[in-house]
Amino acid sequence: METIKTYLENMFMHLPDTHEVSKAKAELLSMMEDKYNELKSEGKSENEAVGIVISEFGNLEELASTLGLQQYITGEVPSATKKVSLDDAKRYIDICNKSGIRTALGVMLCILCPVPLLILGGLTEIGTYNENILGTIGIVLLLAIIAIAVAIFIMNDSFTENFKYIKKEPVQLDYQTQQFVKKEQEVTKTTNTLYMTIGVMLYIISVIPVIILGIMTSVNGFTGACAVVLTLILVSIATFLCIVADERKESYQSLLGEGKFANKSKTKTLNDKVQAIYWPIITCIYLGYSFWTFDWGRSWIIWPVAGVLSGAISAICNLVDKKAE
Repeated sequence: METIKTYLENMFMHLPDTHEVSKAKAELLSMMEDKYNELKSEGKSENEAVGIVISEFGNLEELASTLGLQQYITGEVPSATKKVSLDDAKRYIDICNKSGIRTALGVMLCILCPVPLLILGGLTEIGTYNENILGTIGIVLLLAIIAIAVAIFIMNDSFTENFKYIKKEPVQLDYQTQQFVKKEQEVTKTTNTLYMTIGVMLYIISVIPVIILGIMTSVNGFTGACAVVLTLILVSIATFLCIVADERKESYQSLLGEGKFANKSKTKTLNDKVQAIYWPIITCIYLGYSFWTFDWGRSWIIWPVAGVLSGAISAICNLVDKKAE
């Protein structure tokens, strides 16, 4: 342990003797001692424990942000940052996980909103049902589902209001909190990958019902409606899984300042601005076309096409943002 203390003294030798530096030095010593004792309890030898501690904590440039020493190490004046405690980080991660599920559920409902209309419309093809009555019921149910989805989005936004600054502003984590977030991020990485993999697979196989429908020689309206409904269900489940995984991943990235949250002080990117208006426009096109033509059996294709276009638009916008940097 004396070797570690001597190494620490040499690390801080060239820094001024200020309150901030002394506080950071004491904090770093505490981290090193904790790690050293942990390694010794695991059965590491003295030399092994010292070597690991120095390799992990021996670079002040890497620890400058965590210790609040940017202005002394890198010459950068630290911007005003809010400190996030361990309890706040846990609450934020929990809220983001629940928020991701609610957001995914809202989007899922938007995708599935034509299902009642499709089923009821298909029934008119196989029975003596009143087309106008079933059509009216279908439209009412469609609007009700959209209303529920919108309510979920609004309520979800209010639940996350207190922690929105974490995604928008730079935040500072102490070492314990930072290690906790990194550990949680690593634990959920496998699950997130599984969700994304299943989601992509469901997107691919979602077209199978429609393909089978296309090669069938005799198809009535109800069979066609069922095929489209099955496709929408597969797409909605895939979207649900992908959104949940993405929201969970972003909760850790925003705390650690990784990925698209690496520089939170920036204004919104072009992609953020475009995507903010893209989906409302697609929804208006879908509803406008469907109500104008009453061709609900085909208008659903707008959603998967919009999803593909959204990915392409995002890629282009991100390219423009990188060039602008």
